[in-house]
Amino acid sequence: MTPPVRMKLSPEDSRRLLAILGDDFSASTRSRRVSPWIGAVGLIAAAVTAVVLVQDSPPPSPASIMTLPSLAALRADCTEVPSAGSDLTGFAALRQEDELLGIDVSMYQGVIDWPRVAHAGAAFVFIRASEGTDIVDPCFGYNWQASAHVGLPRGAYHVFSPAGGADQARAFLDVVEKQGMAAELPMVVDLEPSLSTSVPPQQLTAELQAWLDVVYARTGRHPIIYGDVSMLAALDGYPEAFDHAPLWIAAYDVATVDLPAGWPPWTFWQLSDTGSINGITGPVDVDRFSGDRSAFNTFIHNP
Repeated sequence: MTPPVRMKLSPEDSRRLLAILGDDFSASTRSRRVSPWIGAVGLIAAAVTAVVLVQDSPPPSPASIMTLPSLAALRADCTEVPSAGSDLTGFAALRQEDELLGIDVSMYQGVIDWPRVAHAGAAFVFIRASEGTDIVDPCFGYNWQASAHVGLPRGAYHVFSPAGGADQARAFLDVVEKQGMAAELPMVVDLEPSLSTSVPPQQLTAELQAWLDVVYARTGRHPIIYGDVSMLAALDGYPEAFDHAPLWIAAYDVATVDLPAGWPPWTFWQLSDTGSINGITGPVDVDRFSGDRSAFNTFIHNP
């Protein structure tokens, strides 16, 4: 038997169809004196048919997001020309079995083709938003919204400066909230190695704690702490106040990571800064989540 042909209508065409059917059924009941309930049944059937037709319409192509007017304006701010890099490792080659890999990006990746990144298998992304109290990543708005359009779980990160932790946190959150789209992953504080020699450990730890407190108070989620082993060791131990902060460790060319005493197991591991993935020109940081897909979904909803 030849299957029936299913028409695919836009929502506007469906509304017009219902209007036409409604007029016809109404005229029919007047001219033929058919019981009114028959006309009502016809209208209900037409409505159900229209809903099915609309739902059966294919979604827009992911590539179409690259030309959305709202993203075009944001993309215009992203003018950095990325480095081509060398000796890069393909994204697929870094993945082992069923583990989840993602990336972290900033202005230094230039304009990213997010549909291609998602198609290449990235499971999540962390996006640089700000640094200190007055530096905003010019690509943040575009990266934040374009990655959301392709369905990637996102977190925003802030590059920490050694003073004014609370002020930095407020400025960072203002940048993220300006985009009007909630994050799926917790916020991140990025502790670069240079911090370890800039101020005494006690001062750095106190400023970091102030940052964490402000972000937790405004988001209701414990932020992630990012750093390498030397940076974590330079802090004033592992303060009890950090106890609920997930750890994102940076360590390259190693099979396992030996953390300083007192620190919890890592939740994310930045395992390469010379990765490559379709949609990005040049090198990109590649990150591993500590569990499987089920654990990742649990982390998103209960960090």
